[in-house]
Amino acid sequence: MPVKLPFESVKISPDEKLQDKQDTIELIAQLEDLAKRHPKKGAVRKFTNLIADTNTPINSWKFNEWDYASKKVSLPTYARGLFTKGNEIICRGYNKFYNVNEFLEVSEDQLKKNTTGPYTLTVKSNGCIVFISGLEDGTLVVCSKHSTGVRDDIQKNHAMAAQRALESQLIGIGQGKERLASALYELKLTAVAEFCDDSFEEHVLEYKNDRAGLYLHGLNFNTPRFRTYPMKKVNEFGQMFGFKETKSRRFETFEELIKYLSNVANEGTFEGEEVEGFVVRCYRTENHEDFFFKYKFEEPYLLYRELREVTKQFIRGGPQNVHFGKHKLICMDYLKYIMPLMHDNQELREQYLDNQGIIELRKKYFVARGKTGLEVIDEEVSMAKLEDEMRLLSFGDSQICKYAVVTVATIGCGKTTTSLALANLFPNIIGHIQNDNIRRPVGNKLVAGALEILINRPIVILDKNDHKFIERKQIFDDFDQLNEVIPTSKLKFICLNFLRNRPQEDKDLWNITRERILERGDNHQTIKAAGKGITKAEKIIQGFIKRFQPVDPGREPDSKFDLIINLDVTSPDSSYANVKTVVDNLISFASDLNLTRPTEEQFQEAFKSALDYKPSVNKIVHSKGGPRAPAYFGIVIPNAEELQNKVVKLIHSTGLDWKTYETLKNTDRLLNDLHVTIIHYKSRKTNGESRALWNMYVKQVFFDDLTKIDENSPKIKGCSIPLPSSPTADIKLEKLCSNDKLVCIKVSVLGLYHADGREIHLTAGNKFPHVTLGTISSEIKSVESNNLLNDICEFHATNGIQCLDFEDSEENTLKGLPIFAYY
Repeated sequence: MPVKLPFESVKISPDEKLQDKQDTIELIAQLEDLAKRHPKKGAVRKFTNLIADTNTPINSWKFNEWDYASKKVSLPTYARGLFTKGNEIICRGYNKFYNVNEFLEVSEDQLKKNTTGPYTLTVKSNGCIVFISGLEDGTLVVCSKHSTGVRDDIQKNHAMAAQRALESQLIGIGQGKERLASALYELKLTAVAEFCDDSFEEHVLEYKNDRAGLYLHGLNFNTPRFRTYPMKKVNEFGQMFGFKETKSRRFETFEELIKYLSNVANEGTFEGEEVEGFVVRCYRTENHEDFFFKYKFEEPYLLYRELREVTKQFIRGGPQNVHFGKHKLICMDYLKYIMPLMHDNQELREQYLDNQGIIELRKKYFVARGKTGLEVIDEEVSMAKLEDEMRLLSFGDSQICKYAVVTVATIGCGKTTTSLALANLFPNIIGHIQNDNIRRPVGNKLVAGALEILINRPIVILDKNDHKFIERKQIFDDFDQLNEVIPTSKLKFICLNFLRNRPQEDKDLWNITRERILERGDNHQTIKAAGKGITKAEKIIQGFIKRFQPVDPGREPDSKFDLIINLDVTSPDSSYANVKTVVDNLISFASDLNLTRPTEEQFQEAFKSALDYKPSVNKIVHSKGGPRAPAYFGIVIPNAEELQNKVVKLIHSTGLDWKTYETLKNTDRLLNDLHVTIIHYKSRKTNGESRALWNMYVKQVFFDDLTKIDENSPKIKGCSIPLPSSPTADIKLEKLCSNDKLVCIKVSVLGLYHADGREIHLTAGNKFPHVTLGTISSEIKSVESNNLLNDICEFHATNGIQCLDFEDSEENTLKGLPIFAYY
């Protein structure tokens, strides 16, 4: 029976309901297709689990975070949090939304132009998001962002913790969970709440005692198109079921909204309470669809997060593991305060790493200082004397640091001239690598080249525009993945910020940069501005200016810079002045290098040499001489027929019907050449640990073999070469796995050995070593086995998947298998 509520639902016409149903069927079909194909862009991960206390499966769909903002990808839905059952949407989150000025589309100018009121300002609660809905039989469904139900593969189950809190909340007001579930099912809605409870998990703000609970802030229609109830209705619904109210305020115009936000940003509070920021709900002007954006306060919440992170770094690795951000001096003072508290208190350390006690420790520090977070920030400059004291405590000891200098600019700002002049002034100290000299695809070659320079010099300038947040983020990510030598605490990042103001508001920027490009003519690697090329060059300049995102030290990735040097491009001789500005900052900041300020004559000579620079046609490429590293190392399965017999025996012992295996056999798609990939060249791009492992395989174990492969040896793609020193491997068959695309065997690599029997002490670089027995078509590559095993081992997926365990016996252990190199 329908549940009667004193709640007026939004009326939807029969035609709209029919359209919603059809749209849902089409959306789920698109998601299923994407999950099977695993495209490089716009891929979706499907995870199936049981709804709590039931045997009912529900599917979660998760996109890569970076695909939401990509203009190169069109996603079938922009819902962040989506759960389906059959051809129904059970839970639906908000469409992904962003912070003001995070992208051009959410700049204040664009928001004013493309949105309409009323603008409802809602407090951004600081917890974990929860989706709540119901099934027809009164079953309550509670999901976290991408998970629901009982799981044994995660440390903290946010969905189950929220469900327990919700059930307790309903009991407290005399309501049954079936009534809430039925109400949401009848209304076809998802209740969106923030679960805030420090006893479960602390974030940045405090939620204890009466403040802890579920804060309802949305009621979304379970439809592909994003539609959500106004806050007045959300609060009415929340009162009926005991939810905590999300505070809000309404403004009719964008101007009123921005004026209010600017005023409260100085205090970081709302109605006397600390808040991290707001979510603003409004409508798109063109179609009046619901539209959200964020307005997050910079301080004191950036400081709070930094205090949390430096504490965790200190606990995990001691003083030398700490990497300071914007509030270096405050963090130093804070660490000085907590070190005695942490000493010999293992329980406190463990609790902190489990996100417990974070806020209490921070509050103790501020009480000891007798100031609030904002007041401590105001007096940070007076803490300079702490630097020497903390060095004595091994925070930044006497070892020389390495400095990566990242340029942020648009075309024609003088970044290359400035960079070359600096390298000319300090040739043994500063190295320079220019993005325009790197052969496409560039990938992570810029950072890889910078790290090579840092082996011999303490400073490297990465000469690239880096005009967008995502480009700066990629620089930091590449350093994280590729850096294997420099300790984190000894690698500092400096930003050369050529455009401190928004370029759209700088009237002189276009004239100055255009004039410089014209003067340069064809003296550039890619942009040719002589003759007819000026029109194309102008379009390129305009594109960079339009896409430029200013440096924002209050948000990542820009908050990771240890120093931001603001430069000037508004005058013809600004580059010369910028060189001096950078030098003065380096002398002060990189004090461990003991740099001496050059004379005026040296400045002029270095700058003139930079102006005379003409780009070389040489590119940064790999040398063609000498031995070439293979695409991967593999283990040969010499007798494919014998292995297939083991598979058939295992299948027959169960009496199960393995359709995919039969299809492969009947269509002659079972492979004759079988192998196990130990480690693939591409794995080195995953992270620093994988890169180091690859290098160990190539340099330490198989280097002699590779040098014996002379110029007459085949080096074309698709060629397997036995290694002359004849290393071998032992493997064990573990699990036969199949879906509708392929059949494979998960194996474990028991050991790698030299020909004389000595063990090679290296682990397998492939997370799930396996043998692919065959795929149902040539379009499905063997690498898909990794995706199948990831679904099974990481997500415990079962939908459409068959698995059988091999018996743990000598018969299923294969020894002395040859290792080969594949080119």
